[in-house]
Amino acid sequence: MHNLSGTRLSTSSTFRPSLPSLPVLRPHHCRPKRALTLTPVAAFTVKGPKSPKGGGKTSYICKDCGYIYEGKQSFDSLTKDYECPVCAAPKRRFKVYDNPVERNANATANRKARKENLQSGPDATQLVIFLLAGAVAVVGLFTLLNSVY
Repeated sequence: MHNLSGTRLSTSSTFRPSLPSLPVLRPHHCRPKRALTLTPVAAFTVKGPKSPKGGGKTSYICKDCGYIYEGKQSFDSLTKDYECPVCAAPKRRFKVYDNPVERNANATANRKARKENLQSGPDATQLVIFLLAGAVAVVGLFTLLNSVY
């Protein structure tokens, strides 16, 4: 098939490449550590919640009872075992309260009104209805296309 005239093949010779063409081989323990060669760079910076535009302190509200923390000490500097003085909820149950704080914010009637507002939250029934209607529409379209084609 191939014309090998003029080509000399020998089974007794071994292939010996020139040494400069080979990469330098080192054992794995001689390579520099990857962690030492890379410098860490922060992907993003973490900032605390912004204070209200009035320049006042940030208020935090208990999600369980509506109590608003307005202490002299900043909320972030409180210990992890801080509890709500009204319902004993842990510190993680507080969230930033963006609304302006009225004078008697922690009066019982005001707290109850805020608690109702916090627990009711946005109504999700419309979202559920639209999701179910969309799922029915997709199944119907799938069935229609499978029966036609």
